Amino acid sequence: MAPQESESVSATKFEGVDFKKIDVEKGNDDDDEPASFTELFQFCNQNDKKYLGVGIFMSVLSGANQPANLILFGEVLNSLQQPGTDEDEVTEKINFLALMYLVIATQMFITQFIQTAAMTMASANQTKTMREE
Repeated sequence: MAPQESESVSATKFEGVDFKKIDVEKGNDDDDEPASFTELFQFCNQNDKKYLGVGIFMSVLSGANQPANLILFGEVLNSLQQPGTDEDEVTEKINFLALMYLVIATQMFITQFIQTAAMTMASANQTKTMREE
């Protein structure tokens, strides 16, 4: 049965882990207040700023893929509906557009991988610096 809002959860041991008493009405019993958004960047060094810059830039490049995908999809539909075109011509154009989809997918994979890696490195370094202080 889950504790009611006015009840307190007492300390328990579970597989050797001690859980401290938490008052449900108050929430966590720590007196520390969370850092504000601007205070988080006081722990940011030059490498972290570079990582954040690279991550944001790659995020913008990755976001540019959506309009490119829409344009390519429109071209595929247009190539299928052109009257009086030869079947080989249509096949050639569709093959080219399929190759363009492959290029966009590759670019999307690379930019999202770099974005995730850069942001993860920056956040891990900042968290390490915060914990050391």
